[in-house]
Amino acid sequence: MKQKIKIIQTIIFIFFMSFPFYVNAMTVEEIIKGRKAMFSENYQNAKKNIYIIEI
Repeated sequence: MKQKIKIIQTIIFIFFMSFPFYVNAMTVEEIIKGRKAMFSENYQNAKKNIYIIEI
């Protein structure tokens, strides 16, 4: 019985210690916005490079 209680306490302790790391994680919307911005920047750079190559 004491061993089960220790296991449960350990699981709860690990959960609460790792909780703050999940709070600081980026939301899905932030990740999508970042990827869109990165894609847009890469697209603009590719257009510039193609224009330079064609000249």
